[in-house]
Amino acid sequence: MSGSEGSSGGGEPATSSTEKEKKKKEKARVSRTSLILWHAHQNDKAAVRKLLEEDRTLVQARDYDNRTPLHVAALHGWIDIAKCLIEYGADVNSQDRWRNTVRSPASHLVYNLGLLLNMNVDEAGTKTKVSIQ
Repeated sequence: MSGSEGSSGGGEPATSSTEKEKKKKEKARVSRTSLILWHAHQNDKAAVRKLLEEDRTLVQARDYDNRTPLHVAALHGWIDIAKCLIEYGADVNSQDRWRNTVRSPASHLVYNLGLLLNMNVDEAGTKTKVSIQ
């Protein structure tokens, strides 16, 4: 048996390296998605901003409940994180798996986001005539 005979039987197809690269990129993407959601949860504005500077699409990241980093910030009341995410184009109308937006009455931060977005809203998320400064 020559040296080349036994080596071709277990060889990988040429597309295998391409598939490995795709898997590697997807794993990195999942990791960055987890990171931005984690840092939004932890109120770490510097880390959120750094991740967004590296990859602006992370502003659209989603967790298992289809929540975005803005949903997470809204849930915890992290105004600075919410401002940062909105600066990077976060969609205030994106819906989680229960069809809640960060602007809906079900949101814990609708009142504060009203302040942030210069909307006139009361604590229930209803528009009011009172100007909030």
